Amino acid sequence: MKRLNAVLAVLLCFAFLSVTFPVSAEEIASKKNGLDVMFVMDYSGSMKTNDPDHTGVGMVKAFVDTVHSADIRIGFVAYNDQIVTSAAPASVKSQEDRDALKSLMDASGYSGNTDIGLGLSYAFGLSGPESGRKRMVVLISDGESDLKGSKTGRTLETSNADLKNTIEACKSQGVPVYTVAFGKYDGNKEILKDIAGQTGGQNYSVEKT
Repeated sequence: MKRLNAVLAVLLCFAFLSVTFPVSAEEIASKKNGLDVMFVMDYSGSMKTNDPDHTGVGMVKAFVDTVHSADIRIGFVAYNDQIVTSAAPASVKSQEDRDALKSLMDASGYSGNTDIGLGLSYAFGLSGPESGRKRMVVLISDGESDLKGSKTGRTLETSNADLKNTIEACKSQGVPVYTVAFGKYDGNKEILKDIAGQTGGQNYSVEKT
């Protein structure tokens, strides 16, 4: 997959640089900042077409297997038009921890509608601010919310409101959202670019070579 290795490399660089260099004089005298990385993964039915090989999940698993630092905690949220599965940020220093988190990612396949506002807001709530720790979010999706036919009772307006509020919260708390776009529809990709741009993150596209 084109640019996939570049995406993973950037995330790894961000993670290790964030816990290596202090950001103030007081931190020089105290200790390193920890980092919480929250992955938010689109498990909607359209991902069957846009990510048939489950490359997105594979990317997250590769990150989990690579990061063994005690200063980095990893969380995970899978969403479609509801929360499919989730885990709050936790250490992945041991093999047991890594295996448990990766098993959670395989607990369900792609199905249902898409509610980005729900997924992102839920993930942000799981990674609440903690003194001395930095946070970043990685959103992996094939694009915009689609709740036509959904039986959850949520509307597109509700989803968009949750998305807007979460973006504002990320901006005010200094939490960058890095977005990884699957699929070829440019309209969907623009939404992910906007989320990354507003929060100080970066956007990447995964395309087949």
